[in-house]
Amino acid sequence: MSHVECCKVAFKDIAAVKAACEAMGLTFVEGKKHWSWWGSHAGDYPISDEMKEAGVTASNLGQCDHVIQVPGTSWEVGLWAMKNKPGSYMPLYDFYGSQGLPLQKALCKQVPVSREFPRGLSVGLEKLADAYSLEVLKSKARMKGWQFQTAVVNGVTKLTVKVPN
Repeated sequence: MSHVECCKVAFKDIAAVKAACEAMGLTFVEGKKHWSWWGSHAGDYPISDEMKEAGVTASNLGQCDHVIQVPGTSWEVGLWAMKNKPGSYMPLYDFYGSQGLPLQKALCKQVPVSREFPRGLSVGLEKLADAYSLEVLKSKARMKGWQFQTAVVNGVTKLTVKVPN
């Protein structure tokens, strides 16, 4: 069994990925070329069109350019250099079974339990994408010399940027 999914957000700023990982208590491993997962594509879960367009195939699943490690599991998230978007990385991970569940809990948003989402968790890596996006915005504000602060309000991170007159 393998259930490999991707994030719909292309990661272009590795420094922001590293900062997002640190903020989330994850470990970024630069240059690691294989991510841990089920280990083979059994054909029971389709490779998405987005993954195919980026150059992902059943035979190269598990290959990557960098890895994100999540506490509580030996399985990892691989950052795949997208063939259709040079300079961008697509996060890939396997959410199957007991090793995939900690990845989902750490990186995906909660959704109502349904036939499609029996665990009550999405598969789109939204928490990781949100943390990455926040770090990109903070980096851009820093580069412009703008002051900013973050606060968590009702479980949502709010970024306030002060732009000088």
